[in-house]
Amino acid sequence: ARNIVCMATSSCIGKVTAEKPGQFFGYRIRIENRNDPSASDTTVQLLGRTWDIYNARKEKVSYIHAPQGGAVGHHPVLHPGECFEYMSGTDLNTMHGTMCGYFNMALVKKGTSYGQVGDSLDAFDLAEEFIFKLPVEPFQLAATNA
Repeated sequence: ARNIVCMATSSCIGKVTAEKPGQFFGYRIRIENRNDPSASDTTVQLLGRTWDIYNARKEKVSYIHAPQGGAVGHHPVLHPGECFEYMSGTDLNTMHGTMCGYFNMALVKKGTSYGQVGDSLDAFDLAEEFIFKLPVEPFQLAATNA
């Protein structure tokens, strides 16, 4: 593998609204480039993400497919030894569920600039062999009192 890893954690923030059933969940994503800076030039850039979100009945309640949409407004570049972490959230109409998906990543030159969503990135024009999917294993969204 490329030695790029992704970890996800979540927590229940609380009810969506008093009138509407369901819960709002926050989640934290951490992507690490675990290559050794003294031995590797493997540099990657996050291009976008795809999420599948399921409620407690295993119904898909949300599908987000943004292969060039970045994450929280950013297209970070991770050099060996670096990480990118962000928080976001989603609501569910049940007390628990799961999320899974992947990040679209690109192998880029080490001088590549960190980008913002809306920027024209060189990585968007890379050949297919430089693009890869970084999987996010299913993780639980669960209300503590469920």
